[in-house]
Amino acid sequence: MIPLLQILLLVGLDMAPAEAAPADRSGATVLARYLAAEKDNVLRGISMDTTFYAKVPKLDKDASLSARRSVSPTGEVRYETTKAMGDKTILKEVIARVINAEQEAPLASYAQISVNESNYRFKHKAVIEKDGHVTYVFEVIPKKKRVGLFKGDIWVDSDSGLLIREAGHLVKSPSVVVKRVDFVREYEIKDNYSMPLRTRSTSDTRLWGKAEVSVLYSHWSWDGAQPARLLPQH
Repeated sequence: MIPLLQILLLVGLDMAPAEAAPADRSGATVLARYLAAEKDNVLRGISMDTTFYAKVPKLDKDASLSARRSVSPTGEVRYETTKAMGDKTILKEVIARVINAEQEAPLASYAQISVNESNYRFKHKAVIEKDGHVTYVFEVIPKKKRVGLFKGDIWVDSDSGLLIREAGHLVKSPSVVVKRVDFVREYEIKDNYSMPLRTRSTSDTRLWGKAEVSVLYSHWSWDGAQPARLLPQH
């Protein structure tokens, strides 16, 4: 059985989108650009600061933890804790489980949950224009009911094809004690990659009721020479 709440690192509460225009046929071009960029948009040899905040309202308990997260050139994830505060139960049963699950995940599992044509069907929904910037919104529908896959939306930068937002709910519960997980993940385009910016989630559990987890990412740095990154051409 997958440990309770381990999937929460990947999920978050939904946010109201900006006003969007109806979808049009040009979405096919942006989707192709995204699918080409997605193949190489895997962070390796990089470190970043992370701050976790977890809360279980029914228990009236919360906790926070700060750590340096590093991803090796081969994809192993490691955390070095720098500060922990709050309820010990939340630290151990929620935050520690999230961290351990990511550190222990098989390297091959990334391909099983990647948002690409192997795992999802895509439908162009809308174009969002704000401050001269254009973002395309696609509905994503998983082809299989597999742990880690979700039904929802992705937001794609029209120029680079890079991911800037994901939102939805998991199509398969990660545990028998978790009934539903809803999420938002946000990214920042930096060094021609989609860098994790923040993750927020709410999980409806059978034992504790609602459980909420937020993760903030900052101070990214390449551990060696910055890898070359060629984006799809327009």
